[in-house]
Amino acid sequence: MEPVSGFMSFDGKFFSSPEACRTYEERVTHLSGLSDRAKAVVESCKSGSFSSLPGPLRKHLESISDRDFESLWNDHLMHLFVDEDGPVFEKRFPAILYEVIPSGGPRESDEWDFFELKAETAYRLLAFVLEKPD
Repeated sequence: MEPVSGFMSFDGKFFSSPEACRTYEERVTHLSGLSDRAKAVVESCKSGSFSSLPGPLRKHLESISDRDFESLWNDHLMHLFVDEDGPVFEKRFPAILYEVIPSGGPRESDEWDFFELKAETAYRLLAFVLEKPD
């Protein structure tokens, strides 16, 4: 087998072009129930462009290294905003938010440093989505 490159949707499906991936994601119904603020978070995190988010939140997200941010979003934070049964923030927050993963994530320091980054970022994003002061 030869390695291939392509595009993966937020639910793990593989596409050979960005247009096909974007079309599929727009069709998926579990994004349709999200608030405008949650959609802004999801779209910003997927694209890596945080210009539509408020200044303090944008600065926080831009200060996170690409490697850390990818791990935070894919493994921890996405599930707070996108869920097959609808927006998770309308339900109880999943326990993953409070767990320290064994490897500690991609950060060079200890696992508690990654846990603190994960918690702070989640709370900032949720505060924005729920329209609470930052």
